[in-house]
Amino acid sequence: MSDTEPYRIDPERVGIIDTGIYVRATDGDTWLNADISELDQPSLHRWLRSRGGGNEFAENVIYVLLGHVR
Repeated sequence: MSDTEPYRIDPERVGIIDTGIYVRATDGDTWLNADISELDQPSLHRWLRSRGGGNEFAENVIYVLLGHVR
């Protein structure tokens, strides 16, 4: 996956947690504003690293808080 690939939502995660942090993402062919908690795990990973991040411990904490299994 490239850094330019759009973020994608995981339909099973929609509405589970509301962080109030929104990004542009796709749901198939439709663009929408999605809470970061609704992203699929690869998209969340790319978003966490999108500004030069690379703190694996902090990333794993976010995954746990948002209910992603690693």
